[in-house]
Amino acid sequence: MRPVRFTLYSRNYCHLCHDMIAALESSRATRDFQFDVVDVEDSPDLEARFGEWVPV
Repeated sequence: MRPVRFTLYSRNYCHLCHDMIAALESSRATRDFQFDVVDVEDSPDLEARFGEWVPV
C-alpha cells in the first residue's frame, strides 16, 4: 500500500501552521504518510484566491 500524501497550505506568519508542521513531522516516525507544504504567499494565484486567509 502506498503512503498517504497530502498538501498543507501555510503562511509564514501562521503559528498554527508551524505547529501543524511540527506535529506532522513528529508523527511520521510512527505513521506512513508524506506531506508537502505550500506557502500561499509564494503563489500569486493562491494569494488572489485566499487573500489574507489560510485555507484549512
